[in-house]
Amino acid sequence: MDYLEAKKRERQAKVAKAAMADLTFGDLFDAWFATINKKRGRKGRKDGGKSLRSAMEKHMLPSLRTHRVSGVFASNVLPLLTAISDVGHNRQAVEMLITIQQMIRWGERSQPWKRLLIDCDVLALAKEDVVSADYDPVRGNERNRTLTDDEIRLLGELIPAARLPRSIESAVWVMLACGTRVGETLPTRWTDLDFKARTWTIPKERTKSNAAITIHLSDFVLAQFAAQQVVRAGMPEGDARREYVFPSEKGKLPHVSISTACGAIHDRQRPKDAPTEGRTRATDALTVPGGQWKCHDLRRTCATMMQSLGIAESIVHRCLNHARNDPLDRIYLRFDYDARRMAAMG
Repeated sequence: MDYLEAKKRERQAKVAKAAMADLTFGDLFDAWFATINKKRGRKGRKDGGKSLRSAMEKHMLPSLRTHRVSGVFASNVLPLLTAISDVGHNRQAVEMLITIQQMIRWGERSQPWKRLLIDCDVLALAKEDVVSADYDPVRGNERNRTLTDDEIRLLGELIPAARLPRSIESAVWVMLACGTRVGETLPTRWTDLDFKARTWTIPKERTKSNAAITIHLSDFVLAQFAAQQVVRAGMPEGDARREYVFPSEKGKLPHVSISTACGAIHDRQRPKDAPTEGRTRATDALTVPGGQWKCHDLRRTCATMMQSLGIAESIVHRCLNHARNDPLDRIYLRFDYDARRMAAMG
């Protein structure tokens, strides 16, 4: 009996080993993704890993999904990354490399992946290996577009005729006036606003710095929120979208998504008479002399305007809710500059 049991276990071990050897790059990605798609403290992804999965499914998984993990090497990964940088998307190529290496490092700490990755050389790839020769890793990641006063005035004329969804139109002006990120702005609930106190509180769960911020609202911003109250009043009771300041017209989310807002703005800054099928025909409705502008450029413009008005840079950073990197600053410098932020945003 002992002999038969030993042979049975031997057969089971061989089957398990063979099954382990057949594990693929796609299996590794799925196992790793399950550990990062939920926010736990400072770990995980705020968006549930949606943007990361989308990028992997676009650039990596079509070619590598069925590759055995034990047979994935730098020679398999590098051509896919350079294909991204070859079309001018160097930053995305670097981000994709960082993502893959993060996944490999996780696998090297976890069985059964650790055994399968013993010969993997993907971690030896450097950022310089995947970008184009003329790419500056510092300046190449910097975007410096700001809107001029004349361009802002021009947008005041263009936006009403651009056929933007009402929620996106209001969000554009709110981001410009408050300097908030698009991901902080669009999920705003009515419960985040206090019209009597004229404040808007963004909870830490939605901020990049992981710190809540209360923004003091000007008459201009209050007018944008008032316009959204009219939108809300037109929705039926019980509609989940009524909870949100910037409700979606359609889609999976009750509020306008980042991709929808950014796409609507991008689609209105393309060559005239060159519409994309299924998209707006107002292709150049938001085109301004200084070139293409994006949602995050509104935040940069807000900061630059405050700076031009003589507001101290330290206060500008506070208004933007930038993280303080020095732990001693966070521990000992506790003054919140609330009154000065209120004056800056007024």
